[in-house]
Formats: sequence, C-alpha cells, structure tokens
Amino acid sequence: MNEDRIGNDFFPLLNSGYSLGHVNFRPDIDGVVRRIHLYTNFIDHSYPSLAFNMFMNLSGTDSMSFDLGEKVSLFGDGNLIREIPVDESGNMLINWSGDFQTYRYIS
Repeated sequence: MNEDRIGNDFFPLLNSGYSLGHVNFRPDIDGVVRRIHLYTNFIDHSYPSLAFNMFMNLSGTDSMSFDLGEKVSLFGDGNLIREIPVDESGNMLINWSGDFQTYRYIS
C-alpha cells in the first residue's frame, strides 16, 4: 500500500519515540474494515502498522519473510514465532467474530 503523505509533522515527537507505525485503515465499499495492510510505503520507506509493530517488538521478532498471497512468517532468534495469513496485497484479514457487543465500541 502506498501513501501520499504522513499526517504528523511534529518531528521532535516522531524522532523521540521508540518506533513508528501507521494507523491507516481502508474500509470495504460497505464501510466495514475487514483487513489491514501490515506495511505501508511512503517515500521509499516501508512502515508497519502500529499494532503490528507493537506485536513484533513484544514478541521478540528480529526477522521475517513474506510470501504475498499466503503468509508473513515472523522469527525470533531463528525460531518461528508466528505465521500470519495475508492476501496478494499483503493485507491481513481481521477476524471479527462474535455476537453483538463482543467488542468494545469507541466513537
């Protein structure tokens, strides 16, 4: 996924943080978000989603491999940590399962 701009221009904050991550979602035509792109590209750099970046840092991920249309494999110290299914664009399907109000709603 490619982006045209970065919305935060407060560079002291960006430069002092532990890491960066995007929070961009693209809903389907009916307005429901069903997938998230794990990485977005901006000016020849790739940035992970904020949640994905947090997971990689907390799980000890130090390397990964991409098989677009199949999976992203995360490794730590040479051991497989997790495989995440992705589509041909590198999007992860969000597994929204559960009854009404299973998830907390925040407006």
